[in-house]
Amino acid sequence: MEVDSARLERALKAAAQACTNESHGIHGPDSLAWKLGGEALNFLGGGRAALLQLAHPAVAYAIDQHSTTRSDPRGRFQRTFEMVYAMVFGDWPAAEKAARRVHRIHRQVVGSVGEDAGDFAAGDRYAANQVGYLRWVWATLVDTLLVVHDRFGGGLSLDDKRNYLRESTAFAGLFGLSLEDLPGSYEDFKYYFNKMLASGALQITKPAREIAEFL
Repeated sequence: MEVDSARLERALKAAAQACTNESHGIHGPDSLAWKLGGEALNFLGGGRAALLQLAHPAVAYAIDQHSTTRSDPRGRFQRTFEMVYAMVFGDWPAAEKAARRVHRIHRQVVGSVGEDAGDFAAGDRYAANQVGYLRWVWATLVDTLLVVHDRFGGGLSLDDKRNYLRESTAFAGLFGLSLEDLPGSYEDFKYYFNKMLASGALQITKPAREIAEFL
């Protein structure tokens, strides 16, 4: 299922209605999203999140065929950082603007997988705004932040993990994902994530290997 313009508008409307303070955007100074997401140690997980994303054949081919990761890695990182920062820490107008920009960019990211990999046969088409791909990328970011804080940040309580997961659904909403598209609890999230890791949906492709070696 694709996140089209109508789905995005519904998600943004819901996000706007959930904002209790427009100047705080989708979270706010009392949120775990700001507390945990603002710590520098999150950069330690950048490589992990990237490799997990590349393990999805559609994501790997989309990055290979449409991204400037190899030709302009610094610029690619800066643009991605700016968009994510605006979504998580920006006021509502900034978050909404970033969400619309990301959706427009993703709308142009279409192509085909060049080999048999995972659930894909060579020649199968992909589109970046597909719910399943967006959900996986979101999940890698959430899981990586939790892992980094467990290993290097003193650990998180189960309640903190549950609350962070709940808050992170607002971030997913900026990509057009609804609550029905996402795991409903932390336990459901871990089940989904581990199921993805164990399934045939993830497989290292030629572009994934090449990009990983470049990074």
